[in-house]
Amino acid sequence: MRIGTLPSRLGLAGLPALATLVAVTVAAAAPLPIQPFPGAKPVASATRPFEEYWMPLGRLIGEAQAEKYESLGGRWTHSEFVTPGGHSVAEIFRHYEIQVARAGLEVVYQCKGVECGEGGRKTNNDWWPLSDHRRFLAARMKRPEGDLWVSVHVHARAATGPVTHELDVIEVKPPVTPPPPRNEADVATLAKELKADGRVVLHSLRFADGKPVVLPESEKVVAAIAELLSRDPGLKLHVVVHSDNAAPAQASIELSRKRAAAVTQLLTRKHRIVQARVQPAGVGPLAPIASNRNEDGRALNRRVELVLNDVSAGREAAASVRR
Repeated sequence: MRIGTLPSRLGLAGLPALATLVAVTVAAAAPLPIQPFPGAKPVASATRPFEEYWMPLGRLIGEAQAEKYESLGGRWTHSEFVTPGGHSVAEIFRHYEIQVARAGLEVVYQCKGVECGEGGRKTNNDWWPLSDHRRFLAARMKRPEGDLWVSVHVHARAATGPVTHELDVIEVKPPVTPPPPRNEADVATLAKELKADGRVVLHSLRFADGKPVVLPESEKVVAAIAELLSRDPGLKLHVVVHSDNAAPAQASIELSRKRAAAVTQLLTRKHRIVQARVQPAGVGPLAPIASNRNEDGRALNRRVELVLNDVSAGREAAASVRR
């Protein structure tokens, strides 16, 4: 049953249906062709890059209710056809059953006649009354990139009248997995960012309020910096402490210098890093990266930066400019 609102009447699943010939990319990058019943007249089709749908997997029991269902979201394709009298619902449904099986999909649910129940979404014009002239199936192909669902709904008002068949496909898009949180105490993270940008911005290396004292919970970040330096004996860093503008500039600069010195002292005294490899610097509020007009911006400005200290590279760059 469709969750969104679309202009045309859809099938029971409210899912995308197929066009005259559906070509859906599967895991092996091969097309999945499901053709309509021979001689069928197309009456509706639609495609959406992404839609949300309510797929009934059990008997309908009222407005947007079923004994079992699954909510799907992904690319939706829908087609609807009509076959004139002379062909039964059972004959046309069998045509689709065979194609679904050949395509390698697994039928998850199917129903026949009144066992399909009564229900749907009246506001979307896809309400199903009880009927002996109805067949439905929902089939699925499991794929690493997102499952492929196909629904087939075949129904008629009378045993000898025209037969409507609706074909729907959903190419499910898996939920986006957020990247793991940035770990500033991870040596690999520090090395990667330093290599890419020539600097690393640290917000978890914090100090006691108004004091040049590294908080105990931040010492794991200091240990990661020490490990970074230990792995690359040629690496030299500037340890630059920044602040917001909450205090007078000169006082902030002086405090940030002392804080930078506190970090380098931990590196040299506790972690045995040669002093010449870590140069402290404090610039207070002089180099903001965000607005100081709100707390979010001030929090971003309170940071420590590890800046690559590559004197030889700088000299080579200057020499190339002179040449």
